[in-house]
Amino acid sequence: MLIWILLIIISMIVIDNVYSECPCKEGQESKDIAVSESERIALNEKDILMIFYQPGCRDCAEIIEVFLPSLKEKNKDKILIADYNIDNMSSFEFFLKLQERFDAGSKGIFSNSRIPAVFVHNRFLYGAKEIKSKLGSLIE
Repeated sequence: MLIWILLIIISMIVIDNVYSECPCKEGQESKDIAVSESERIALNEKDILMIFYQPGCRDCAEIIEVFLPSLKEKNKDKILIADYNIDNMSSFEFFLKLQERFDAGSKGIFSNSRIPAVFVHNRFLYGAKEIKSKLGSLIE
């Protein structure tokens, strides 16, 4: 649970604290947590990779179950992965806010339905094909 909270906090820092709400589960209150200096340094040295998916999506399952574990193995301690089920309204709203801020063509609407979508280094990759072809070079 602590790593999930840390991922959310770091995700918010990475995107310049432009959002007033974290994508917590509905009905769950966000809590202040103390993060030690060594934990903060360790987290700042990692790339935060956010994957947005839908249950039942074959491409999403392939990326989450096959591609990302392989990528994480190659990059051991370099990345943290946070996954967001966009069937959850707060995750979907978070996805739209990120799109509005970092994907010029989206205009804050669900304009790109190529799921899965990965957000890393302030940019989106959409669909399994683009994720597989470009994500490795963004991380390394």
